[in-house]
Amino acid sequence: MRKSWLSFLHNRTLTRVTFYAVLMGLFAVLPVIRVQFLGLGNYTDIPSDVHAALAVVLGWLLVFRTNTSYARWWEARTLWGSLVNISRNMAIKVADLVKADDAELIKFQTEIVAFAYGLKDHLRDEAVLQNLGTRSRVMN
Repeated sequence: MRKSWLSFLHNRTLTRVTFYAVLMGLFAVLPVIRVQFLGLGNYTDIPSDVHAALAVVLGWLLVFRTNTSYARWWEARTLWGSLVNISRNMAIKVADLVKADDAELIKFQTEIVAFAYGLKDHLRDEAVLQNLGTRSRVMN
């Protein structure tokens, strides 16, 4: 279970970014070592086409990652919107079709809202079932 987004960021993302930054730093030092210490060639021996090709590949990678993350965000948004609409319709239908007193209707509506919060917590691995009823009453 994750404690916070900061620890997740540090453990996963920053470790990966640090690894790639060190790798690119070593790659950038190779021409300096080749020219200064080994005496092989000079700085103009590196063709400029290599940099252009790397820029194109990096651009494709960034576009692919951006499109993929946007598609995932959009799907989550539509699914959450669908859950909200279905919950609202269910509360309206229960209020119209079920013969119950006001206390039972409020309890049922609270449980519908608690389901949405419980689903959110479950998807984030933070399930706390004891607080769902009180939290949904506070949010209404």
